[in-house]
Amino acid sequence: MTTDGAGPRDGGSNGLRPLVIVGLVALYALLAVVSWRRSGDLLIDWGRELYTAWRLSEGDVLYRDVASLFGPLASYLNAALFWVFGPSIGVLQAANIVGIGLLSILLYDVFRRMSGHTGGAIATFLFLCVFAFAYMTEAGIYNFSTPYSHDATVGLGLCVILVWMLIQIERSPTPLRGLGTGLTCGLAWLTKPEIAVGAAATLGAGAILLTRHSPRLGARVWLAMLLGVLLPSVLATLAFLAPLGLERALAIPGEAFRSALAAKAWDMPFYRAVSGFDRPWHNLTIVSVSAISFAAVLTGLELLERRLHGRARQVTGMVLLTGGAVSMVVLHDEIPWLEAARPLPVLTAALCVFTLARAWAPHDKTRADESRLGLACWSVLSLALLWKVVLLARFYHFGFYLTLPATLLVGVVFAYHLPHWLPSSSGQFVKSFAILFIGAFAATALGIGLRQYRARSFEVGPDGDRMRVFQPFIDPRAVTVAEALDFLDSRTQEFSTVLVLPEGAMLNFWLRRSTPTPHLSLMPPEMARHGEETVRQALLESPPDVIVLAERRLRDYGAKEFSMTQLGESLVRWIQTDYCLLKRVRARARDYETGVVTRSVAHPTHYIEIFGRKESRLCVRRTSHPSG
Repeated sequence: MTTDGAGPRDGGSNGLRPLVIVGLVALYALLAVVSWRRSGDLLIDWGRELYTAWRLSEGDVLYRDVASLFGPLASYLNAALFWVFGPSIGVLQAANIVGIGLLSILLYDVFRRMSGHTGGAIATFLFLCVFAFAYMTEAGIYNFSTPYSHDATVGLGLCVILVWMLIQIERSPTPLRGLGTGLTCGLAWLTKPEIAVGAAATLGAGAILLTRHSPRLGARVWLAMLLGVLLPSVLATLAFLAPLGLERALAIPGEAFRSALAAKAWDMPFYRAVSGFDRPWHNLTIVSVSAISFAAVLTGLELLERRLHGRARQVTGMVLLTGGAVSMVVLHDEIPWLEAARPLPVLTAALCVFTLARAWAPHDKTRADESRLGLACWSVLSLALLWKVVLLARFYHFGFYLTLPATLLVGVVFAYHLPHWLPSSSGQFVKSFAILFIGAFAATALGIGLRQYRARSFEVGPDGDRMRVFQPFIDPRAVTVAEALDFLDSRTQEFSTVLVLPEGAMLNFWLRRSTPTPHLSLMPPEMARHGEETVRQALLESPPDVIVLAERRLRDYGAKEFSMTQLGESLVRWIQTDYCLLKRVRARARDYETGVVTRSVAHPTHYIEIFGRKESRLCVRRTSHPSG
């Protein structure tokens, strides 16, 4: 049954639903057009996704020819796209935008079944405004359009499908649906560790609730579900058996977990800061106070509404609504909108306990009860993904996928379910506040993203793979990367391999030149996983024809820049001995200022140095003074 009545009765007007759906489609289309070729980053992460897909589409093997910290699923999906349509930034971004559209439809349907059309509209609206095309940091890689890791976005999409499948199997348990439910969890296991944990927890909660309330599930359904869970790992092992050997192939299903454990993330200042454990008591206080404050506001509104009746309630409601709207407009710049995610762990934990208890309790199979399993499973998924940012939940950075389920859950529950769950009053005060807050917050996030996209108008890259980035007075990397690319592009016949230090696989992809070793990035997490000595020896045995040293600040990892790390120092000495300087490019943001800068400068200065092997034609033909 797929009616509004999947939860409490949806009071929205049937006549408004087509308009709401048209509005959501128009919002999706607008953001797709505005973000086209204006997302991604010149040097950080996004190029790795493109390069990996390109190399795999050419026949290279993941983990042997191209290193990776995550599971194999997303990389090979992208490789399949490049194999069919050819390697291109446009191909991958277009596929991601199509994926956003499909995920929007799926989210709408999941929340429609749990919370009626109103819940579906709220969830989809939040997804599009806050997460799908998010651009709240300087790097445009924390969104679903050009993600820093497709394992995150593909994995989250599988988790949404998993909840949808659990709802389906509750309605009509069949072996085929059991197989599909297991497959989504098994495929999610081949992405990122936090996604795998979230999917496993969701399936576990769903299985327990199904056992309690769906006695029609026979052994065939459970066996099909178990088969689905195991099948992706078995197939992945078999696929890697020939190129990697038995021992290495058997480790593929747990590759993401092995990388996470080997990287020792908790030893790095960057990951402690991202999770909030750099200042645990300070962040715990903020989380607790913000959650208590939020609960106090809702409680106050409910108590006030219960004391009022008739005309007094209507007038007070209008005054509060008007006053709240005016306050949010007047004080807009003073409200820390992007910190609104801080209470999510506490609120999600409370909702998880409540929805699980509600789903566990005996109930009749009526239309009003069909939301119970779905909400409970979604709550478990939301809470399971928050552990990585439990003390510093944010909508941006890694939060673009880690806080997404929790945000949709809290938004829909407080705007739709809570007013129906409250004991006595109609809950209109709470509902009005929730909708007002959701609208103001979503508009703020959307406005930030639109301003970021509008500021990207400087073109870099060859015609087929051109992307728009910030103007040089905002990000001087636009100049250094463009000049380095032009210099190398004019000499591609003279070299076959390129290594960008410490990271910058986008240059490899643009030039269609591979690295001589599997290691695309020499950033601290990769080095902790693969071993600095292993990486250094691999480079000495297979030295690249060209080395590009691109400035990258590593303060978050405990070093000022790459050349000051232990590995960086040794590689710089090696470069000075075996390579010649071909070109040096340095740019400063202030040299390109064309007027009043109305936004922060992402990188005040940036430099790139290009080196060639001394015995190569590049060094022989260079002039006595390198250009720069």
